[in-house]
Amino acid sequence: MTYPLFRFPLALLSALMILSPACRSFAAESGPTDEEKAARFLYGEFREVRSFGMIAVSLVGQAEQLGLRTEEVTRHARNRFRDYFSGVRLEDISSDSRKFLALMLSRDRTVGNITFRIWVLGDELPIVYHIKCDAGNFDNPSIWTEEALGHASGANLQETVLGIVDEMLKTLAVAFMKVRAQEM
Repeated sequence: MTYPLFRFPLALLSALMILSPACRSFAAESGPTDEEKAARFLYGEFREVRSFGMIAVSLVGQAEQLGLRTEEVTRHARNRFRDYFSGVRLEDISSDSRKFLALMLSRDRTVGNITFRIWVLGDELPIVYHIKCDAGNFDNPSIWTEEALGHASGANLQETVLGIVDEMLKTLAVAFMKVRAQEM
C-alpha cells in the first residue's frame, strides 16, 4: 500500500530543486551583489557628489627634471576623466579662489575633487616613482585612495606615469559609478 501523502512532498521537493537555480538567478538580478554592497559601504559618500570641481596634480622630487610636466599630466587626467565619468560634470574651480575657499569652508559634500601626487627619484636606472591618487569631496578628500610604487627608465617614465594615472581613474570611475547606480 502506498501513501499519497509521501508522494506529494517528494514531488514538491523535486519541483523546488528544478526551480531553485531560476529562483537564485532572479534573486541575484533583483538585489545588489557582494561587490556592490562593498562599494556602497566603502565609498557611499560618493552618492552626494554631483560634480567634480578639480583634478589637481603635484609633482615631487625630480619629476620635472626628468621631463614630467604638471600641465601635461593634468590635461591627460582631465581627458581620461571625460572618458570614464560619462555624465558627470567637471568644472575647474582651482583658479577661482573665492569659490574654492567657499567650498572648503562649507565642507561641501556635493563637489568632488581628485588629486594626484607623483614622487619621482633618481636620474639613472632605475628611476623610482610613487603615485598616490585621492578622490573625495571638500568634507572628506580621501573617500577613495590608491597608490602605485614602481620603477621605470627615463625613456619611458612619462608613458608609465600617464598609464598609471589612466588606470587609477578607470578604477575610481568603476567604484564611483557603482555607488551612483545604486541610488537610481
